[in-house]
Amino acid sequence: MIGFDYGTSNCAVGIMSQGQPQLVELGDYGRYMSSTLYAPSREVIVNWLQKQLSQTNQITFNQQRQWQLQKGRSVLRD
Repeated sequence: MIGFDYGTSNCAVGIMSQGQPQLVELGDYGRYMSSTLYAPSREVIVNWLQKQLSQTNQITFNQQRQWQLQKGRSVLRD
């Protein structure tokens, strides 16, 4: 399970690990990034987020969000 927190100042992404929420590292941003995220569609955000995850987390993310990732790639081509 993955959760997104779009706060007024900062955003964070978390996953459930052994029944406890755990914040995900977002590449160079650390665990939080400023709330200035813009994308023409939500599918584009899924693709950006996937690229920010560690390779271990990408595997699970890819399995759980296969359809959204495919749709996001399609949106980016258009």
